[in-house]
Amino acid sequence: HQGQFDIAMFRPIPNLTIAAPKDEHDLRNLMLTAVKWNGPFVIRYPRGNGVLADWRNEMKTLEVGRGEEMVRGKGSCIVGVGPILYKAKEAIEGTEFGLYDLRFAKPMDETLLRMIAENYETIYTIEDGSIIGGIGSGVEEWLMDNGYARKVVRIGLPDSFVEHGSPAELYEMLEIDAKGIKKRIGAL
Repeated sequence: HQGQFDIAMFRPIPNLTIAAPKDEHDLRNLMLTAVKWNGPFVIRYPRGNGVLADWRNEMKTLEVGRGEEMVRGKGSCIVGVGPILYKAKEAIEGTEFGLYDLRFAKPMDETLLRMIAENYETIYTIEDGSIIGGIGSGVEEWLMDNGYARKVVRIGLPDSFVEHGSPAELYEMLEIDAKGIKKRIGAL
């Protein structure tokens, strides 16, 4: 399944921590965090090449359930996890979009989500996994459960099996590469 369903499959499991690093530094930090964590911990990382040439970093334990602001924006933002955030960052260059890395699919950063809900009218979610049950679903659930009525547009893999191919070929075909994201958020 090429990792298409892993976040959606694991999200309902009680007491499970699910992380998705955006780059090699995050991956190294999350590996250390997982070793020190007292409970089951899943780290989802994609197949293919990494994004950082200088992948070594001084490893540190991360706070579980804490994401980060990558780009502050106005009006609309993109929220997601994993290296696809670098494609989203490229897609929003020259716009006023914000960009946020949840880093954890479970537990999600409620402080960050509250800030996003209070500062953005339109929230796009991005993932290289199934949009059914994935990060976008989790963001929508949190918004509804906490009384926020926001327009949410989920960008991810469709409700079908994706054929085999290189990550670059599949991202382009599924319009989750930078050009596809730009088109989907109306920035083209």
